[in-house]
Amino acid sequence: MEAVGKTRPEPGLTRFDAQMPTPGPGQVLIEVESASVCGTDYGLADWTESAAVWGSQLPLIMGHEYCGRIIEVGPGVTTRSVGQRVAGESHASCGKCTACQRDARHNCLNLWIPGVSHNGAFASHVAVPESACFPLDDRIGEEAVLFESAGVAIHAIQQAGDVAGRTCLITGAGPVGLFLVSALKAMGAGQIAVLEPNRLRRERAGSLGAATFDVHQNDDLVAFCKEQSAMNGADIGFEVSGAAPAYGTLFSALGLESTLVSVGHTSQPVQVNISRDVNLRVLNWKGVYGRRIWSSWDLLQELVLDGRMDLASFLEGEFRISDLPTSLDEIKSLPGKVLVRP
Repeated sequence: MEAVGKTRPEPGLTRFDAQMPTPGPGQVLIEVESASVCGTDYGLADWTESAAVWGSQLPLIMGHEYCGRIIEVGPGVTTRSVGQRVAGESHASCGKCTACQRDARHNCLNLWIPGVSHNGAFASHVAVPESACFPLDDRIGEEAVLFESAGVAIHAIQQAGDVAGRTCLITGAGPVGLFLVSALKAMGAGQIAVLEPNRLRRERAGSLGAATFDVHQNDDLVAFCKEQSAMNGADIGFEVSGAAPAYGTLFSALGLESTLVSVGHTSQPVQVNISRDVNLRVLNWKGVYGRRIWSSWDLLQELVLDGRMDLASFLEGEFRISDLPTSLDEIKSLPGKVLVRP
């Protein structure tokens, strides 16, 4: 089968022939309906320092955001069946380790990630553990391919706690930041402020109901957050850009007894004044890695089925997997997400 991924530890993607996978014990074989692209894929494609940390074995078929239909099951599969339409959970968990037993399967001690540590979905078929498949409601359409990335936004909100009526600040309006705006609105958040340098992404965030600010409007943003909350700043901050300087803005704009949720992975250290930024305001600081399995997925599907989140509106276009080596820069420039079909 034709596949796209990495064959050498250097920048660039390659189209190559790969053997059709067969499901091993506890695995299912999925016929890929569509995939999508995220920041991890860009890092692997460019072979950045952060990409090398993953320890990917090459050649590697990339692609960890996908949906499709199970066409074969391996020995010992008990929770999934042939014919089920599923979305891929990229954090494949063992279900047996201490983290899994503590409802932290996204941080499984034996975690493996299709498209990163094992072959993924930039191909016609992918074999993954049954633990990495979310069964989709029949009413879910092509937006199913976005469940993996939108689920990160849902996990961020779960980490933040009750958002109803709260003033929220989001730094970074890439796809996950935009999903956050949509989900926060659906869950009754108060004013939402978004800091984003890209004009198209600011416009998209504004169309979703957020007050938007360019990076040159930091003072205006801080003033806005202080005006909107009785606690001298935003109640909840979400850092989604992965840019270390964004934390300076967050620490200036967050109020007393506030919550900060780190979503974006920074490649540089972040300067923090523990006394001023954390202790004296009694900041509750939480991180996000992946999605809560399966509570983030269940909540997201509920929001979509109820019509409170329109995930399909975030799809910007359609490409072929074979186009990826030459189209990745174009895809990266879009404010939303794309369908990538075999």
